[in-house]
Amino acid sequence: MKKIVLLVLSGALAFSCSTFSKKPTSEIPDRREFPVDANVNPCNDFFQYACGPAIQGFKLREDRSRHIFAFNDSYERVLNAKKDYLKNLLTEKKFNKRSRQLHDYYASCMNQDARKKEERTVLAEAVDELAKIKTKKAFAQYLTEKSLAGEDGHISYGNIANLDNNDVYDFILLPARMTSMPEKSYYQNKELMTEFKSLATDFYKLAGMDKPEKRADWLAEFETEYINKYPTPAERRKIWTMRKYSKKSQLKKLSNLQMDKVLAKVPGKIKIRNPMDSTFSFLNKVMAKYSLDQLKSIYLYQSTAGLLDEAYPAFFQKSFDFQHKFLGGSPKRPVLAERCTQDVMNAFTKEIDAELFDQFFPNFPEKKFVSLLEDVRGSIIEGLKKNTWLTAKAKANAIKKIQAASFQVVKPKTEKEWDFNPEATYSPTTYIHNQKILAKNLSEREFNRLPQPVDHDVWHMGPLTVNAYYSPTDNKFVMPAGILQYPFYDPELPEWVNLGAVGAVVGHELGHGVDDQGSKYDEKGKVRQWMTAKDIQTFQKRGERLVAQFEAAGHNGKLTLGENIGDLVGVTFALNAAQKVMPTDPLAHQKATKDFFLQYARAWCGVMRPKRREMQLKTDPHALIEARVNEQMKHQPEFAKVYQCKAGDKLVLPEKDVVRIW
Repeated sequence: MKKIVLLVLSGALAFSCSTFSKKPTSEIPDRREFPVDANVNPCNDFFQYACGPAIQGFKLREDRSRHIFAFNDSYERVLNAKKDYLKNLLTEKKFNKRSRQLHDYYASCMNQDARKKEERTVLAEAVDELAKIKTKKAFAQYLTEKSLAGEDGHISYGNIANLDNNDVYDFILLPARMTSMPEKSYYQNKELMTEFKSLATDFYKLAGMDKPEKRADWLAEFETEYINKYPTPAERRKIWTMRKYSKKSQLKKLSNLQMDKVLAKVPGKIKIRNPMDSTFSFLNKVMAKYSLDQLKSIYLYQSTAGLLDEAYPAFFQKSFDFQHKFLGGSPKRPVLAERCTQDVMNAFTKEIDAELFDQFFPNFPEKKFVSLLEDVRGSIIEGLKKNTWLTAKAKANAIKKIQAASFQVVKPKTEKEWDFNPEATYSPTTYIHNQKILAKNLSEREFNRLPQPVDHDVWHMGPLTVNAYYSPTDNKFVMPAGILQYPFYDPELPEWVNLGAVGAVVGHELGHGVDDQGSKYDEKGKVRQWMTAKDIQTFQKRGERLVAQFEAAGHNGKLTLGENIGDLVGVTFALNAAQKVMPTDPLAHQKATKDFFLQYARAWCGVMRPKRREMQLKTDPHALIEARVNEQMKHQPEFAKVYQCKAGDKLVLPEKDVVRIW
């Protein structure tokens, strides 16, 4: 990719939004500029100060619902390269095993005529299959078969590290998410439900079913009832550390669900984790409450409506418009080649990344970057040593955990780390069938791995992914190269600037090791409470202050607590690391500190459509972008110092209200 060096750090670059004359554009530059808004007091709105001119100069594409510059600029560059690669692949004559799969999967998506035919066949076959089912028992067995094939059913499952011995797997069993809306408050919106029923009515008419309006009512009634018994987004954060296990004999008592074939594939020595047991019990009752006709009609919509596209343009457009109006979708659909590229990226993330990685990062300075990671780790350890509220034993355990955390960066190094999809033969003319082949293979892999030792080195992201993650069961931090583009990282910039962005991300992810959920795992990735009762009580009280703060900022404080702790840990300890490498001259040090905070803010500059914001507030554990900047600055005394903030400014808290988790 073309490299452009930023000659002037934006601490010395200022614009007034009223005079910022650049015409808004959707184009993705090689390197985006982030001038500050001199008309905004950073002590009152640091997000607007750091991001305002860049936002004003940007026009959100009609086929996008949001654009966070640091993430989406990089994503769009990767997407465009993959679009070109797949387009060229259509005319290739020679393939390796990996490129053959990518070609056939992509070609099937691009073949609109074949897709029209296949969609009509799939809908007709689904209606016919369900018509042949004459009992509820047979229907439940049919759902189980679908679940085993990795398709829509009534069961979701997988393997997950055991809570007490993370070298062996548990089988985790979850009820399927059988709802069309992401969260229960949507079902209280009368206008939404009226249009949802209209959409469902149209579907049942396409399927040639009688009583389409009545069937739409059944669907709405079922989903409303089910979502109210399904854990909320905040509750779902907690299920992964719940010691809720069920024996096969107990699960077989949920006879209306007919899960025997699934349970039979679980080896006898493998424990079955069932953290949503109450939802399963409710679903078992629901299967008895609804008639067979009702159940089949509900399932038909939930499993098939989302597949109708090329053959049913009017229905698809109505569904697309519904998503835009109520659920934050974009007003326009991306072109077919882009949609198909994204489908391949989702289905074969690592395969396509392996084909293109060297094009993006031929000579990445990995050693230099790892040194930065270690600086952040050292800063966290130093902070823990100075901690004043942890008991001595808990402090030692926390330090041990951060010291033991492993780093996997840039890209997988071995075939096992890559963990490619199982090889399979795909057809260039059967798009939906290809999806089913892949789902079946991935499902079988889950069962095949159950008796095997857990491989802690597997990557769960492709190396061109613009993101990073922390795995509590492995106590490891993974940062793909995809995110290591400006403004997150540029090896030519001063280290303190990079620490402001990517350093804060590193601290954030390691911070998940000691957030409200990650702190339940020890240094080996086992669920073991390493804090005393007193430590836990103090920790929770500190967390409650963050909950209250973000509630006051319009967020679900409990849902976002873990990510807010991660942000707080990230920016705090990245700053501590940065200050060690900043110039010692007072004026230069002050400017360097400003550069650090500006680079942190740049990581969250962006725009989002109103309904997309609404959905994020209801369902996403991450706070909104402006809150990730402004609310975190309130807990950074150095921010107030270098920007000369004073009491009464919006981003200044009394000392007693400043939160220090660790």
